[in-house]
This record gives sequence, structure tokens and C-alpha cells, in this order.
Amino acid sequence: MKRRSKLPRIIPICRYSSRRAHGSNATSQATTPARPPVNPRGTAFQQRVWALLAEIPYGQLTTYGWIARRIEEQTGTRTSARAVGSAVGRNPISIILPCHRVVGSTGSLTGYAGGLNKKIALLGIEGIDVDALSMPKKGVAL
Repeated sequence: MKRRSKLPRIIPICRYSSRRAHGSNATSQATTPARPPVNPRGTAFQQRVWALLAEIPYGQLTTYGWIARRIEEQTGTRTSARAVGSAVGRNPISIILPCHRVVGSTGSLTGYAGGLNKKIALLGIEGIDVDALSMPKKGVAL
């Protein structure tokens, strides 16, 4: 029996990531490639959070609280920004589901699995004024 490679399923994601990194910018939406279909494994709650991450436009920010309110609107179940933060932190494909575009309600950069410096760099590439955002207070988990 011939073993099938998983590579063909990976190629669209690699192509998408490469185009995002090398060609797209906030002023050129026409060059923004279509997001490949993804279906990361997670709880129903995590799936809802990750679906909302996918809706955040290139070059724009949202907050954990906004995502929590959207989930409450969709499900009728009250959700905390902290619970959303936990789900965002478990995002297995952060460059595709752009968790770097989520900040705290006060404009704090909060954490990022790739490190705060990478989050700042990604936001800068997207044309976001990172100087207008604040660094987390000392002692806050990154």
C-alpha cells in the first residue's frame, strides 16, 4: 500500500503565509491572499474564539472583551475576556488565525506565544502604530 504524503494539505498554508509575509500590506488589500481552509482541533469554545480571530481584518486590532461580547451574542452564554485570552493563547496556527491582532481593553499589548517582540513586529508590518499601544505592567504574564 502506497503511503500518502500530507504535504499537499500543507502547501496552501505555506503559500498563504509566504504571501502574507512578503507581499501584502494594509494599503494593498487586492494582494491579500485568500485564507486557506483550516480546522484546528479544540473545544467548542476555542473553535468560536478562533473563528472570530479569522475575521479580524489585516491592519486592525480588537480586544479580548470584544471577542467575549461577540461570543455572548452568538451563544447567549456570558463569557469573560480572560477565558477568551486562554483560548487565544492555545491558538495552534497563530500566523493564520491572527491572535497578534488582539490587545487588552486598555490598549496593552498583552502576551503572544511567539514573544512580545514578534507581536510588535507583526503589528508594525500591518501598519499599526505600535507606539500608541502600551506594554503590559510588570508582573503580568506574557
